[in-house]
Amino acid sequence: MIDSPRVCVHVQSIYIESQSTPDEERFVFAYTVTIRNLGRTPVATAWALLAYHQRQRS
Repeated sequence: MIDSPRVCVHVQSIYIESQSTPDEERFVFAYTVTIRNLGRTPVATAWALLAYHQRQRS
């Protein structure tokens, strides 16, 4: 019998006011990501971090 992966992912975000400048539409956040493998099958992670910009800067 194959053991299906069972993974729990918890993400917590924190707004970093000291590095943010809302007047310039710059908002900085920090993230804590906790990943727990609840099954017996090993799991791996791959990260792709993307930034979203409303305006293109030249």
